[in-house]
Amino acid sequence: MNNMNETNFEYIYSLVPEIVDRNIGKDGLQAVVFGGSYAEHNWDPSGDIDMDLIFDAPLNVNHALTVLADIRQQFANNKLSLDVRLCADTDGNAIFIHNENKRLRYPEVGKVNLKNLYDHTNVIYPKGFAL
Repeated sequence: MNNMNETNFEYIYSLVPEIVDRNIGKDGLQAVVFGGSYAEHNWDPSGDIDMDLIFDAPLNVNHALTVLADIRQQFANNKLSLDVRLCADTDGNAIFIHNENKRLRYPEVGKVNLKNLYDHTNVIYPKGFAL
């Protein structure tokens, strides 16, 4: 890795938490879970940054989608591609975002089990937040 790429890499790993920090607490956003190459610390500038948004329960769909739109814009302003799989609340209710097909999973249908959804390949931010 040359110096420019190392500098770019370090910059991204400081910029992404800065963007997230600006949004933590907004409309109930409590944490994000990073996945993929970003979480594995081998992110490539040609790739995207994978993350899920975790909100207070109960999940407010409009608030979640507003926060998501704001975060996407902040990433786009920094020429970063963001891939959010889902917005979930701490009770496991979730909106699945992929392909802009927004579906709410209601408790009577079955919740997302956050404890089983994430493993050692994910990074929870802020550190210490318990799912």
